[in-house]
This record gives sequence, structure tokens and C-alpha cells, in this order.
Amino acid sequence: MEFTDILIIQDVKERNRALKVAFAHYSSAICIDEHEVEAITCLLNLCTPKTEDYLDKTSASLFLNNHDNIQKCLDELKWFHSHNVKYPDCRVKGQSIISLPIDSVSNTINSNVVPYRLGWSHDSGKVNYTHFLLSCFKWRGVQTTLSQLFITDTLFWLDIIKKIQCNWTKKQTDQFIHSIQKEMPAKTLPENISPYSKQILFPYKNDYLTLTPVTSNSVQTWLEHQSRKPDDIRWIKRESKHPASVGALSSSIGGYHSLLFSPPSTSQSPHSYHDNMASKTGCREAFCTSAITEKSTTDALQRLISSEVRMNVKHRKKIRKSGVHFIRQKIALWLTPLIRWRDHIDNNQIQITNDHPSLVNLFLSSPIASFPDLLAPLHNHLNQTLGKNKYTKRFAYHPDLMPIFKSQLSWILNKLAQDENINQQPVLPRTQFIHLKNLRLYNGNALSSPYVCGLPSLTGFWGFMHDFERRLKTKIEENIHFEAFSLFVHQYELQSSPPLCEASDVYKKRELSPAKRLLTQPSYSCDMRFDLIIKVHTEVNLSDISQRMLSAMPARCVGGTLHQPSLHESLEWLTSYASSEHLYEELACLPNSGRWIYPPSETFNTPDEFLSILGNSTHLAICNGYSFLEDPTSRENVSLNQHVFCEPLIGLAEQVIPINMRLNRQKHYFSDAFWSINSDFNSILIQKHE
Repeated sequence: MEFTDILIIQDVKERNRALKVAFAHYSSAICIDEHEVEAITCLLNLCTPKTEDYLDKTSASLFLNNHDNIQKCLDELKWFHSHNVKYPDCRVKGQSIISLPIDSVSNTINSNVVPYRLGWSHDSGKVNYTHFLLSCFKWRGVQTTLSQLFITDTLFWLDIIKKIQCNWTKKQTDQFIHSIQKEMPAKTLPENISPYSKQILFPYKNDYLTLTPVTSNSVQTWLEHQSRKPDDIRWIKRESKHPASVGALSSSIGGYHSLLFSPPSTSQSPHSYHDNMASKTGCREAFCTSAITEKSTTDALQRLISSEVRMNVKHRKKIRKSGVHFIRQKIALWLTPLIRWRDHIDNNQIQITNDHPSLVNLFLSSPIASFPDLLAPLHNHLNQTLGKNKYTKRFAYHPDLMPIFKSQLSWILNKLAQDENINQQPVLPRTQFIHLKNLRLYNGNALSSPYVCGLPSLTGFWGFMHDFERRLKTKIEENIHFEAFSLFVHQYELQSSPPLCEASDVYKKRELSPAKRLLTQPSYSCDMRFDLIIKVHTEVNLSDISQRMLSAMPARCVGGTLHQPSLHESLEWLTSYASSEHLYEELACLPNSGRWIYPPSETFNTPDEFLSILGNSTHLAICNGYSFLEDPTSRENVSLNQHVFCEPLIGLAEQVIPINMRLNRQKHYFSDAFWSINSDFNSILIQKHE
């Protein structure tokens, strides 16, 4: 709604509601050109919520000519911030930050790539006095606030407030402008660290550096704007207790912040297709029919055959490319039971009988090199399967879809028939691998950053690997270095209830009283079952120190408790490999109910491109590092001498189904699936291992 449309609303209550939303911190900046008097009148009246009409110039004039009111507005200027140190813990006090990341990190979202917007956090009783100088709007095509305009366009805006019957003297006017200029520093950072602020350690220049992550008001506000737009992005709300104490943004949304919701898309009831394959006797059981008949597949097929006249050629090509890639994944899933059955037969040298249907028997008994010859019967069976379902029968033998089906089936069969030796990973000297299987994580931190809920932070998984390395070094004399890790998630379950705190206080002091539990901050945790593959550089044979590795395993990971697999599974959950081929053979058999977490295959330059990738693909939003707001310096109350304030980064990770990992072969996995740390001068980043 435009500002002009709001002004013509006749009902006062409805107009007040619209004006309050227009200037709220969670709303996009509204253009006030040619309506400056009405805008400043509204902002003055918003400082006194009991005003009956926000366009009433009389009440605005009374507020403006009251020196105490204006002084209260000016007093809050010193608590304006670019990064909120009181989110999510409002117990932090007496600190404010105005700064920007030193450098922009490619393929990430931070304050440098979203519209710059100041926030406020201080005394909750004074939150209303910030509306006058902090509320954001567009004027002459630029997003700004009155605190900035009174400095850059002083005379124009002094004339505007005179139209609201402002009777300031010249001395009062000069003091007002001088106060704004004095209390609006270009850059400010705290001199010490609050005991309620987090501190984390990372390797930096052959030593360790203490980082304190702080939440960017610009990024939080941008997320609030995007969450109110109709799109395919998934969002989740996080509640903050005492929102007015947290800040102006939190107060305007009632403490319910919008976070990107990106959990791994794993199945709740995982199963392995190669289990009991010898008992399967029919085509229907040998193919995963649900993969090509579920709603997501029918939607993708419908987009491929429909023609959107409003789309330009570039957009249509992009939609078609992503749709074809999605259909290839679904066809691969459709074939997965048959592929796993063939693996089961080859590995156990089972003799094939003729009691199976001809197509299944052909696939199970034909030489692998002749798989492309099965294109015609498999293509025919695919269309027959679509024709037997009432939701997909309109796609069977469709003239626009048959070339797509045939080309994607051909690609899959050729990949299966390809000689494995062509894609073998070259063996690197002194490189080995550790495979941690079926690890169970309980109460892991699902909030990877203040902006994202879902997969725990990749910095947390790297921290687990680094802790494992440090513990192991104390038990062996040889040199060892953990270079990178690869992650496979079997199961994921989000928990919305906070953990129960231990009773640590009493209801009444100095008398016999029952114990009470402290109030917990609402948060999200997760339970996970995952595999972790660690790339190790060492000269020692890892199989000789397996017992030492077991004793060096950390018990904590990404904020939660880590458990080994259950005893009834009888699983050797820590294994080492000197050969990448043997490791790949093991990983290729992981069930399709899980997901590999790869570094992203797509890049972006703008926030809109980031949202487009996130909404139209299998990518996840993650926290993949931190960007420094300053150079390392010394501060009080820090773990080590060197400390830096930083802001979390939002990046992307790609979910890859196991059958795609297998089809892309060994070389692709070892070159594209591993994550490692990059500590340059101005950021800590978890990125693709080179």
C-alpha cells in the first residue's frame, strides 16, 4: 500500500493501524515524497501510543514543543546500532555496535549485501521514543531516517517541523542538530565483553582467536521483509522473551522473529532398498513407484508441459533446466530398488532364475556394460507405470515428455555402464579416511545462526572434528592433521521445546522454601543420526591406532550429546581406510532415505538470487562462517588476548540423494563433497575443500 492510499482512508482506527504498519521496523520502507508533513506528524504521534489520530498536528505539536520529550528522543540516539548485542540474551547491557563487515564474502548473505538499516536496544520503557528519529522510509528514492536527514538536509526538514507549529528558538534548534551530530558516531564497538555474550575459539594465524558473534539488524530486518512476501521459502518463528528489552525490531513484531527454515529432507522411517532383495518377485516391487507418482513429481511434470507466456526466454530455460534435473532424480529413485537388487546379487554371487518378469530378469542378468540396451523396455515400463495412476496418467506417453524421459533414462543407464576405472580418484600419499557410522546426536543446536533454523552450523561440525584431532594428538606421538569432512544425514527430527533447567534457586530467601527452575529461553534443538567422513593427512597407519581413536572421540557435537550406535546393531562404527576405493564402495550403499550435505553447486551475487536458489532447488540455508567487523584487538573478559566482533554468514549447502552420489561416481564425490575451513584475514569460512 502506498502512503497516499493510507492518507485517504476515512476510518481513523483503520488509518492508524495502516500508518503504524507502514513505519514499523518489520515493514519495507514506504515512500513519503510530497507528504513530508504528514509523515513527520505521524512519527511524532507514534512516540505517544495513546494518541487517537496519528495525523493530528495538534498532538504532534504538543510533543514537539515539550523539551523533555525531545530530549528523551535524543538520549536514545547513543543506543542506535547496526548489530544487536542484546539478541537473543537481553541481559547484555551498556553496549552498542555501529559497524559493517570489513569485506564482503562471496556466495554469502551479510550486512554488506542487504539494505543498511539501523536498530535500537536499551531500556524497554523508552522504546516508543525511537519512532521519531529511527523509523525508516524512502525520500527522493533513498532509504533513510530523520536522524540522517536532519544532518544532510537540515534546512528543508527544519522548515517541515515549523509547519507543525514548532516554536523552537534558534538556540534550541542548534542544540537539537548538534545533539544528533554528536550522538550519531560513524563507528563504535564495545571496549569489553559482557559475561552474557558468547565467545568461541577458532584457529587464526598459527594461534587461536576469540570471536563474539553479534546479530546484524540489517539482515534480521531483511528477513522480516522477505517472510511477508508470497514465495516458496519456508519460515519458522522464534520467540524472544521481553521483546522490548531485546530491541526496537523485536518489540515491533512481539518477539516473534522470522527465521529461514531449512531442515534436511530425510525420511522419518528410513529403510534400505537392498534389504531382503532376494524375496522380491515382481516388477511393482522392484521399482519405487511412489518416486514418480508423488505430488512433487506431478507438479514438476506439469511445469515442463505448460507454457508461461509471461516468462521471458531466460526464465523459461532456467525453469526447464531445473525441472529436467528434478525428473532425472525421480527416475533414478524409481530405479534404485532394482539397482540395489543388482548390487546384492553381484556381491553375494546369487544365481538368477527365470521366475522373475522379463524386464527385471534382463536388468539383473545382463552385463553391466549392456545396460544402455535396456533403454526402450525401461522407457516403456516407465510410461506404463504413469498410466496406471489416476494422478499421473495424463503424463504417460506425452509427446513433450517422452524425449525428456528417454534422455534422462539414457543418462542414468550410461552412468551405470561406465567403467569405474575412468573416474577413480588418484591416491594421494599419506592421505587416509576415518568413517564414523550411525552417530546419534541428541539436543543439538538447530539454530545454526540467529537467521537460520534447521541443519546445525557447519562450524560446529568442523569444531567437533578439530576437537577430535586435538584429543588424538595427546595420545600419539606421530604428526596427524584432519583436513576436511563430509556429512551424510540419515535422520533428522526438530525439537521445539527448550531443555529443562536444573533447579538452582528458591522461591523465598532466608526461609524454608521449595526450589525453582530458572526461566529458559525458547529455542530449537534437533536429534540426528549421521555419518561423518574425515579426510586425514598422516604417515601413521590409522588402523593401528583404532583403540586410541575410540578413546579420543568427543562426547559433544554442535551443542548436543553424541552417542555411538546401539549395541544391538553390532556395528563397527569407527573404521579407517587407506584406500578411497574401499571407502567409496561402503558409502555407495547408504540408504536413499538420507541426504549428503555437499558444498553448493550454484553461486549467487544478490539476495534475490539467493532466495531464488533456495526456493527452487534442493539447497539448504546454513551458517557457514563469520565475517569480522574489526581487526583483532585486545579486550577485557575474553578467553584469549586477541578478540574480534563478527557477524554470522548465511550460505548454501546442497542436498544430494545417495543414488545421485553413486551415479556421479567416485571422482566427483572426493572432489565435491568435502568441507574445510578457510581462515583469511577478515573471515572464518567453512567452504568446499580444494
